[in-house]
Amino acid sequence: MKYALLAVAAVLVLMLAIPADAASCTRMTRQGNIETLFNTCNTCRVVGLMRQRAGNALPVRRQFSLAPRSKFPVPFRGPGRTRITSDTPCKGEANALANPQQSQQAKSVKQCVQLKQSSSGNVVLVNSCKSCRGVAINRMNISGHSLGQQAYKLYPQAVVAVKSKGAARVALVGEVACPS
Repeated sequence: MKYALLAVAAVLVLMLAIPADAASCTRMTRQGNIETLFNTCNTCRVVGLMRQRAGNALPVRRQFSLAPRSKFPVPFRGPGRTRITSDTPCKGEANALANPQQSQQAKSVKQCVQLKQSSSGNVVLVNSCKSCRGVAINRMNISGHSLGQQAYKLYPQAVVAVKSKGAARVALVGEVACPS
């Protein structure tokens, strides 16, 4: 009996095309016409979605990166069915899970951008490196719920003001080198 239940569970996981360990990291909810992806893990995730609508022969496939412990409203609206087709760690996150101490050292070496408060009290992004950096910030309300993410391109040694847009807090999600 126990083996039969395990076999059924394995078949369900294969049918959904979601890895067993990833099924607990991301989930999708629908409220009216808005579908939202949630990342409940402490690691960045790349989530693949497939959207099927009546009358469309081919489904639409998209991939989105979700920051740790965040939510993202997907751009699909109206009738149709969206499902998660893949859920993998972001590039470099697999090594972080295997050796967290090494990944912390790598992050500290490559960290160029910091959030700081200017003399006027505004929040600014400061790029202290001599190379262009792309960064993402997450705005949050007073209770810590995400109000959305925004990406910035920071030129070498640049300081860029971050508008609050109604947020109580701002967090730096991550940074990467600008593509050349």
